[in-house]
Amino acid sequence: MPTSANAAATSSTQSATRARGSSLTGASAKNEPTKVRRNAAVAACIALVWIVADFATKRFFDSGAFSLGEDIAGPFLGLFRFTLVHNTGAAWGIFSDATFALGVFSVAMCIALAAYLVVLDKNASLATSIGVGLVIGGGIGNAIDRFAGSYVVDFIDFTFMDFPVFNVADIGVTCGVAIFIVAMVASMLKEERDSRAKDRKGGEAEREGERE
Repeated sequence: MPTSANAAATSSTQSATRARGSSLTGASAKNEPTKVRRNAAVAACIALVWIVADFATKRFFDSGAFSLGEDIAGPFLGLFRFTLVHNTGAAWGIFSDATFALGVFSVAMCIALAAYLVVLDKNASLATSIGVGLVIGGGIGNAIDRFAGSYVVDFIDFTFMDFPVFNVADIGVTCGVAIFIVAMVASMLKEERDSRAKDRKGGEAEREGERE
């Protein structure tokens, strides 16, 4: 009889644990649409702001008031200066004259990231959304240049190191990728911690049931 009672208590404890897990899963599923809308809105707003900022700065420097290769201003704090450059390839001159293909690639990557955010990772963090928004904004900003003018307008030139001249769109892509990677790693570590905590609580509940 005691054995039967212990078994019943253990079974009851396990059932309660499963019920709590199911409840949490159900709540998470209900929150998914809201989180997806939030993430999509955050990414879209950041992308739009970055596209506008990139377009405005490029039009200013490429308005015809400055000559190609001209040192327009700076250096500032010994870090960078403004120098107008037309880039028909990618960084360091690679894929020179492959402007249209690079534009298509940029758009494809932006579409893939947007799909990841709203379809594949419906519980993405706010940081992930920010990273995706920056990459999309930068990618589309440079793609507009590649499709409209067959070159990308670059104007930020580091003076303390040998580095390709770049623009606001490039800053968005670089920072966005960094934020995205950090957010993904943080998310995986959190999931691992939550899983271990769940397993530990389940084991403690089973042991408590057996003692009863």
